[in-house]
Amino acid sequence: MFPGVVFIFAWFLPESPRWLYTNGKIDQAKAFLTKYHGNGNPESEWVKLQMWEYEAHLELDGADKRWWDYRALFKDRASRYRLMCNCLTSLFGQWAGNGKQMSNTYHHSHTDEMMQVPSPISSLAFSPRPVFPIPPLNRIFKSS
Repeated sequence: MFPGVVFIFAWFLPESPRWLYTNGKIDQAKAFLTKYHGNGNPESEWVKLQMWEYEAHLELDGADKRWWDYRALFKDRASRYRLMCNCLTSLFGQWAGNGKQMSNTYHHSHTDEMMQVPSPISSLAFSPRPVFPIPPLNRIFKSS
């Protein structure tokens, strides 16, 4: 359901200033940056910095406009390392059971459904644990 909501409301979002710049709509990109990042001031340092970065790093007619060009993923050691990290993260995520919901689509029983219920509940209950500060917890347990 959520992807459907995103699909519907995405049509009402403004275009990215980066996209506007690379498609030759430089004035619209600057107007966007002025409105949302410069508080209406086109001479804002933030707007100037963003426009300078666009001019320095984005190509108006280069390889970054071709969706089928994957050479940037393999061009240097750092790019290959980032690609490997992303692929391994996805792979280990699937091995950890993130894809289990899809595997039960065609053949599942009532027992399988009951076994999947505790997983989201336990995730919600135990995921904030690392965020809690440890010293107050130590004081609480030592005083009892």
